[in-house]
Amino acid sequence: MAHAQIFLDSEQLKAVVHSHGPVQVCDPSGNVLGTMTPAAAWLEQQDIIEAKRRLASDGPWHTTKQVFDRLRDLAGQ
Repeated sequence: MAHAQIFLDSEQLKAVVHSHGPVQVCDPSGNVLGTMTPAAAWLEQQDIIEAKRRLASDGPWHTTKQVFDRLRDLAGQ
């Protein structure tokens, strides 16, 4: 079964691209037909969830310098 495609005009595309979350898709009368979550917004939400999870952990924590020093050490082996 083929998926239906809807092509957005430039103004509709701007509204979707600049949204920071789900977008309601409505008919001309304003009836909500469905809700879509743009990929960028979904990824942003997932990044925030993952960052919060990592911040809540007990570590271990390393500075950027420590990470680069470790990578340099590994490259020298």
